[in-house]
Amino acid sequence: MNKIQIMEDERNEFQDTIWRDMEARKRITYYDIGELIDYPIFPKVFNPIVAKASLFFLENLGVEKGDCVIDVFSGSGIYGVKAVIDGALHVISIDNFLPAYNNIKYVIKKYNLERKMEAHYGDLFEPIKHDIIGNLILANPPFRADKKPRTISERALRDEDYFTLERFWRSISEEVMIPSENFRVRMVFSDVGDMNYNEQLMKNNGFKFDIVARSKYASSIRIHVYEAKLK
Repeated sequence: MNKIQIMEDERNEFQDTIWRDMEARKRITYYDIGELIDYPIFPKVFNPIVAKASLFFLENLGVEKGDCVIDVFSGSGIYGVKAVIDGALHVISIDNFLPAYNNIKYVIKKYNLERKMEAHYGDLFEPIKHDIIGNLILANPPFRADKKPRTISERALRDEDYFTLERFWRSISEEVMIPSENFRVRMVFSDVGDMNYNEQLMKNNGFKFDIVARSKYASSIRIHVYEAKLK
């Protein structure tokens, strides 16, 4: 088996493991995720435990005390909760998958975070429009663009033709009020998808970026955490 085929097999397994876990859960399941003990994950909601990139992102959110955070592609809400633990003043979590949105609401109540977090159901920044100010955007988008999602839950993993990723970078300056020079975007991405294209999208939409953390999964899959700022 040649190196290219090995890399492709690893990428497929990386994604299929996550998808199988999402499809298999039929009830709320509790996990110990770092310092977040007995964290609830709803059926069909993305589970960070089985995704190396998600756990790596959880360690590298880059939250500073007093940040106002907008967590897009929120999933279970775990990044928002960790942001509060790390000192965020307020967190807005957004997801367009109804089970994930319900998961976030459940978590907010479970951890008594009503004064620190709020959940919104909708696409990208559409639910908050121009009314919300945030200086740190967190994003763990779907990585793959090569296949159309087969199920609703698979949308967490596949973004056909990178339609969502393109709109994400394009819409930040249009729909989010920029409150200070400390405005930044933290995003995790891996070469399960097209990392070069993601970087080009940042540049095309007026961002400069640094790779602030690097990791690797299996023999070939690179994982990067980016911090992007408007030029």
